Amino acid sequence: MELNKRERAVLAKLADGTWHQPARLVDSHLVYQQVNLALARLLELGLVEREAVGGGRSRRRYRYRITVAGKAWLSEADGTEVDA
Repeated sequence: MELNKRERAVLAKLADGTWHQPARLVDSHLVYQQVNLALARLLELGLVEREAVGGGRSRRRYRYRITVAGKAWLSEADGTEVDA
């Protein structure tokens, strides 16, 4: 599967396996909207998972972390092995 540059960057930021909120993934190269679009695609592909954290129904917030499939994709991309 092909990921674009932004999707690869967001997936790499999640590589530590801990939960992250989208705002923590924003930097000088990725703006908030780009991070959200990348997360939506990665979620659709099963490379990340999300969990609701706080907020009401109309203002629900989520946090994300990489899945085993996401780790495998990263290891395949850089040629290293991954611990499941």
